[in-house]
Amino acid sequence: MLYTKINNCRVCDSTLFEEDKIISLEKVSIPGLFFNNKLDTSDYKTPLEIVICKKCLHIQLHHDINSNLYEYYKSGKPTNAHFNHIDLIANNFKNSYPKNAKILEIGGGAGYFLNVLHSKGFYNLFNIDATDEISQNNSYTNINSVFPNENISEKYAQEFDVVFTQHFLEHVADPKEILLSIRDILKEEGELWIEVPDIEKTATTDYRLLSIIYSLHSSNFHKKSLEKLGEMTGFKLKELKHVNHYGKSILAIFNKQATVPSNIVFNDDETNYNEILNGINRFFGELEQFSKSLPNNIYCWGAAERCITILSTIDSYKKINVDGIFDSNEDLWFKKIAGFNTEVSSIIDFNSNIKHLLILSPTNHIDILKKLFDKANNYITIYIPFVGVYSKKNYELNFLS
Repeated sequence: MLYTKINNCRVCDSTLFEEDKIISLEKVSIPGLFFNNKLDTSDYKTPLEIVICKKCLHIQLHHDINSNLYEYYKSGKPTNAHFNHIDLIANNFKNSYPKNAKILEIGGGAGYFLNVLHSKGFYNLFNIDATDEISQNNSYTNINSVFPNENISEKYAQEFDVVFTQHFLEHVADPKEILLSIRDILKEEGELWIEVPDIEKTATTDYRLLSIIYSLHSSNFHKKSLEKLGEMTGFKLKELKHVNHYGKSILAIFNKQATVPSNIVFNDDETNYNEILNGINRFFGELEQFSKSLPNNIYCWGAAERCITILSTIDSYKKINVDGIFDSNEDLWFKKIAGFNTEVSSIIDFNSNIKHLLILSPTNHIDILKKLFDKANNYITIYIPFVGVYSKKNYELNFLS
């Protein structure tokens, strides 16, 4: 089974109502899942139903993805922008904690952040991740496991000074369970750092980045829902920043509290849900309009895969075939992509017969396009959702009507 319908909010446990859905797509593929075998993966599709909890106003999936699917999940090699970002966070750690601080990253993959911490003098470092990704050096202790579990809670009870999670919490089915387990392994004066995508900032300042809404993101946090989740699990918000990482993200620091409160009061807050909904509706509406300009056969590059998964549900787009999905940052070889009976490749070979390419619009898309066109020996057209269409013959932007 690929997914299970849920009936209760992931933050406050209130009933989720069908009438509170803000997105309801019948079947979309699951971005980020890659298969080694040649099986037909076209049935690897789930609903994409997003609902707002009436009580705590948390925005979330109305179903849980089968966690076993993460066996096939590939997050990709970090870009230079990512390394610059984690270097800034590591400098904050350097200014905040002694070098002998016992630090745990949960969901750290190959340990890129911990390697950066080690380069700044930290040496008491641990990583928990369920994947088989391996660090490039031995700068930390790897705990290859699914978190949470009783063995880890018992073995490391109140041992860590700091726990760090980066773009992990939005993927989990039960974020409360995660934070309660983190309390168990943090020292009394311990601190928790959480970075997650910010649905509010993204929807209200740059709705074009709303590809963060997809079937592996169980929660779509905003400032108030993340703060409330911390409060409910025995944490007090110490500091919160909005950062430009994977679009718009929240970086929050929490202090562990002595107890977990038995009763939480939910009050009206300043979160602008009408603007969030307007941004989400604009994203899906313009994406549907854009789909009408696409050809029948097209390749995708990197994160454009997420737009493809949404476009594949739209009537005007269903005729279009995805010939291939490329990722320039991960060695994917030729594997199957979930939801499409097609292959992926690690390198875009412009000498091959690629006529049409779909990418998401980076901030410096003009420079990126020129580099792509310089490599292309054949005529090629590049499509950028919400921006326009470029051809190799000139660099002029043709805006969509």
